[in-house]
Formats: sequence, structure tokens, C-alpha cells
Amino acid sequence: MGQRAPVAADATAPAGWGPVQEALGRFTGLCLVTFDAGGRELTSTGVPELCRLIGTVPEGGRRCASWCGRHRELAATESRTVFYRCHAGLECFAAPVRVAGGTVGVLLGGRTLARPGDAGEVEALTRSLGLPAGELRRAIGGLTLDNPRLLSRAAGLATRAAEAIFTAEGHLAAERTRTALLTSLLAVGAEFVRERAPHELYAVIIDAASILFDARRACLLVHDECTGRFRLRTAFGAPSGLLPAAGLPADSPLLAPALRGRAPSLSTDRARISSQGFPAGTASLAVFPLFAGERALGVLCVVDTPLGEAETALLAAFCHTAALALSNAQLREELSRRTRELERSNRIRERLTPLLSWSEVLEAVFEEAVSLAGAREASLMLFDNAQRTLRVERAHGAHAAVIRAVSVAAGDGIAGRVAAEGRPLLVEDLTLDSRLHRPRRPRYRTASCLVVPLVVRGRVIGVINLADKETDAPFCSEDLDAVLAVTAHASWALQRSALHGRIRSLREQAVTDSLTGLANRRYLEMRLREEASRAKRHGSAFTLTMLDLDGFKTYNDREGHPAGDALLIAIARVIRTAARDSDLVARYGGDEFAVVSPETRVPEALPLAERIRESVARHHFDLPGLPAAGGITLSAGVAGFPADAGDPGALVRAADAALYRAKAAGRNRIAHGGE
Repeated sequence: MGQRAPVAADATAPAGWGPVQEALGRFTGLCLVTFDAGGRELTSTGVPELCRLIGTVPEGGRRCASWCGRHRELAATESRTVFYRCHAGLECFAAPVRVAGGTVGVLLGGRTLARPGDAGEVEALTRSLGLPAGELRRAIGGLTLDNPRLLSRAAGLATRAAEAIFTAEGHLAAERTRTALLTSLLAVGAEFVRERAPHELYAVIIDAASILFDARRACLLVHDECTGRFRLRTAFGAPSGLLPAAGLPADSPLLAPALRGRAPSLSTDRARISSQGFPAGTASLAVFPLFAGERALGVLCVVDTPLGEAETALLAAFCHTAALALSNAQLREELSRRTRELERSNRIRERLTPLLSWSEVLEAVFEEAVSLAGAREASLMLFDNAQRTLRVERAHGAHAAVIRAVSVAAGDGIAGRVAAEGRPLLVEDLTLDSRLHRPRRPRYRTASCLVVPLVVRGRVIGVINLADKETDAPFCSEDLDAVLAVTAHASWALQRSALHGRIRSLREQAVTDSLTGLANRRYLEMRLREEASRAKRHGSAFTLTMLDLDGFKTYNDREGHPAGDALLIAIARVIRTAARDSDLVARYGGDEFAVVSPETRVPEALPLAERIRESVARHHFDLPGLPAAGGITLSAGVAGFPADAGDPGALVRAADAALYRAKAAGRNRIAHGGE
């Protein structure tokens, strides 16, 4: 905040202003420096590393002294708050501290960037001063990017608090000094903290107890909507072991009086206090409830700190104001959460909608669940109805190769239990969960896990197991909600995939010969119409080859229909192998087959037909009544469109006529429709 004037021996701040300025600096996230009317520094807190770095260079110190000094003098002379951007690009303010109509000092505040581009401006400026690049980047990284409106609110909050303290110093006792400060905090603090997130407000509340009231120990318990308990969020004086992790129920003898009466309550019963989880020897506990309407958001517990009637009333008023701000923050957080959920839901739906394969849907669902929950270890288990077991279908993490071979009986283990009950299971700590009574698993980093059933049409088809959150924190209700959103979409997507599979199967059955698996006559006729239409549009050509087995009726009558069917299946396989990938091979009926060859004229189709004929003639059919090779042959007729026929029906007749000519000529040969 600039090069500061030397502190004179008689330059002192009012008693208590130093801790208050420090608390305000933490509340606002700003650097604050207080000067007396003569420009001598009294107190400072949170001076940015960038300012310190610039001050190490003579030219930088000179610029800071000139820039900030000029605005400090302007604020003192004109008795008004001045907002400015310093030579390094930081947003700052200089505010006069007025007492009894006169200016007794100036408060300088800043350290924020107004927009992301400012970082580039700062870097360019400070490089001109010859500062080390690495140190410069670290210093810029420590700056915050904030809304300029917050700077104005922070200036008002800090200035009013300073004026209250400076005023109280002249004619009020120490207790009244604290009262004046809290009055100013209550007047302007609510507007400022309304911009904060819940976890930031927790720090504000605990700081008010610890700094402003000299509390030896204090803790803030926040109401957990899922469990109904008040759980420890932050503490001062003895942060570890102050309360059990499970927190306290609303009907606890320590909390109930304050919650019922919506007013502070005091307990000095040492036995009762220690029985509720506080350290042995705790002599007193003052409980301040935080209510927003009818809802209890939390309680502030002040431990072993005597509070007078006035202090109790002021702290209760502060808690009331903080509760309103906390309620607003929670509503904003809930709105943000709902927005994230909507965005997440849209993204998942967009990813799953194009997928029609059951396997692809499962893969996408599993990946989304792992990503959203931030799990290091995970598996997807599907239910095997025949074996009555859950088997691992997919796995993620360091142990993926091992657990892929795992299967569990229905109802066994955590996964089996979730599959049997059809309800998700969120476990924060296996060793403490009364539902499970299980020891910690040695191959996992944490004792927390999340298991969610995969349900389709009301039937559990599998479970998703998630363990070892990447942050090493336990899984929480937000993780569960995210995974449930994925499985809800999965249910819909898997139903659609199954329906698509059935429709595709029915379509295939409608156009597929049930014996050979080739296209049937219905599909052949449809394709002939399509190829004819395409050939007319583009002036191209295609051919139709009709194939008929030689002597099949004799073989079928002699060996029986099962042997005849087996021969047709084998013949179909040989024809399909000999044909090109672009050709359509179909069973026309009985022992007659057809091959449609797109973009192919008769001179090209004849060698193809010959290749098919030779493949059949040389193939060894391991069937009764046939020799090792050459036991079965076929004849073929080839006709071209439009050379031999101008419509599909005429093309079939032309190819059939050629086929009969091949038969009449002695069989096992090819004939052309134009012959």
C-alpha cells in the first residue's frame, strides 16, 4: 500500500483498534493501513506481497509513496472517501476517520484486481522496475479478483468501525469501546457479509466471539439437514477434540434451552457439559442460537468466558444479523447448486441421448459417476440372474485389474445389500457406521464409500461402487445426489437402449431369413427397387445374380430335412464369403439364392458369379451323403440393369431366365441374361 512514513514515537492507535483492524482485514480480504492526521502510520494488516516486492526497488517505493500519499492527503483535505487505482493497477481507497467533526486519521485499503486483464498490466508495470519474474508471478497470484462494489462496502465497514473506536477512545471505557464497535458492525456488516459464502461467514462469526469478546474458546455448530444434528464447523482456542465428529442432537440438554427459547442460554454444570462431549474441566458454556425465521441454522458456543449482560445482548444481536446473512448465503449456495445440477443433468442427457448400445450407455454412466463423485476406486457390478450373483463389469483405479474378477452373492457385502434393498448407501466411516459394523478395508486410503443401485423399470440390474474420494474427504450427500442424477438418466437411457435393441431385432427378423441369416426375399425386393431408383438418378448400373443348387431336392429327400437345412446354412456361408462386402446376398426361396451387386455391370459380375460357383464346387461339406469335395454344385444366371431390364421385376425375370438356361445347358455353370 505504498512506502509508509516512519512511525513516530508518539504515534499510537486507540486501544483495541489493532485486533479490530486485523479482524476487519480477514472479513473483507483487504489490506488495511491506518495513518494519523499527520501521515504517520499507526497500524497495518494484510499488506500484499506485490506491494512489499515493489517497495524493495527505490523507484517502486518512490512511486508508491507519491501515488498513495497524494490520495491519502486528498481524503484528509477534502474529508471524503477517495477510490483510485494505484500505479501498480490495484483498486484502493483512502477514507478519512472523522471524530467530532474533524479528521483524526486516514484509513487506506486495497489489494484487489477489478478485472482479469489487470494482472497483465501489473506484470508489465513491475517488470519495468526490474523485478524477478518468478517472485512477481507469485505476488500477482496472491491477489484477489473482486467486484468493485465490495470495495466500497468494505471501505464503509472499516471506516465506521474505526470512527467508533477512535470516538470511544476519548470518552468511553473499554467495555463501551467494544459496544461502539459492535454497533457499527451490526449497522453495516449485514450488507457486506451478504456477499460471502457460508464457510466464510462461519469464520466471521467465530472471529466475532474470539476477538471482540476475548473468548478463551468458542465453536460454531451448524445444523445438518440430513441427520438433524448440530455438527462442528469451526472452532477457536481448541479446534481439535472440542466436540465429537457426530455433533450434538437438537434435544441435547446444552442446546435445547437456547433452541426452544430462541435466546442465549448458559450452563455451568460441569458434569453435564463434559457428558455432551466437551473437554473435561469445562466450567461454563454460553449457547447463542442462529435462527432464520423458524429454522435453526446453528449455534455459537462460547466456552469458559464470562459475559456480562450487555455483552450477551450484543453477541446475541450479532448472531441474529449473522443468521440472516447466513440464510441468504445458503439460499445463494442452494441456487448455485440447483443451477449446477441442471447444467450437469443437461450435460449427462446430451451425452447419453445419442447412445443406443447397452454397453455404451453403461460405459458412459460409469464414467460420469466416477467423475462427479471424484472417486479414485470404483466398479460397476451387474446382476447375473442365472447365478444369483453380482459380477464386476467395469472397474476404475489402481485395483481395477484385481477387482474385475470379483463376484458376490446376492445380498452379501455392501454391494449385495444395496442390490437386494434397492437403496443407495452413503458411508462416511465404515468403522463408525452402526449399520455395517465393519473394519476399515486395508487396500483403500479412506473408510468412506458410496454404493448406488442401477435400476431399470423398477428392477435392480446392478450397482456402482465408489471409494477413496480424490480429496481424501468422506463422500457427502452432494456426491450422492450427483450420482443419483446419473443413475436416473441411466435408467431412462438403458430402457431406451433395450427398446431400440428389440426394435432392431424385430426389424432384422422382418428382413432376415431365419434359417441362413441372409437377407430374405422381402428385403431383396426392397433393395432392388432402391438400386433401380438410384441407378436412374445417377445414370449408373447394377446386376442381379440368381443362384440355384443342383440336385438339392434329391439330397433333401434322401437325407432328410435336417440335413437339407444344414446344407443350405453351409451354402449361404460359402456364398457370403465369396461375395464382395458391397454385395447384398439373399435367400430368394427354397434352395435359390440371389446376389445384388451395386455399381457393377455384367462384364464385372460374371467373374464374381464364377468365383461363387467355384467356391461351392470345391468346398468340403462335412455332411451326410456328400463326398469330401465336389459333392454339391450350383448354377447361376446374371442380368444387368438397365442393359437387360428397365425395372426390378423384369430384372428378376431376366436373371431367372439365364439361370434356367444354365440348368438346361448341363448345370454347374453361369449364363448371362442377354444371351
